[in-house]
Amino acid sequence: MAKSEFFTDRGFFVRAFMKMCGVFAVKRNTSDRRSVNKASEILSEENVVGIFPQGKIVTDGTFEPKSGAALLSVKNGVPVLPVSIYVNGAVRPFRKITVRFGEVLMPPDDDSLKTARDFTKIIKEHIYAQLEEQH
Repeated sequence: MAKSEFFTDRGFFVRAFMKMCGVFAVKRNTSDRRSVNKASEILSEENVVGIFPQGKIVTDGTFEPKSGAALLSVKNGVPVLPVSIYVNGAVRPFRKITVRFGEVLMPPDDDSLKTARDFTKIIKEHIYAQLEEQH
């Protein structure tokens, strides 16, 4: 999943490359049913969906994930692999980037919205722990 602006603001070649890689657009800060259904379809076929739960690049250290990744996890009964990506300063070519993979988190059995919100907090804690290791 990638923000819809990548498909509209970055030109033909970026859009074509992303589609070729299987990336699909999500309208941020909305209940984008089409994207949720597409992600659920991919998960039901036992494939992987990559999501940046905060919906943007975090440059000021305030990681506040939205509930979308957790909601997909609890609704589809699939695990979450928390990943943190860290770069000191602006993202630029040839700058060192650290990627940390956490332990797989299994979703709770209850697929309610409250459970998804609680699971979001758990995901957040795990990603924060990975980022703390960096410092």
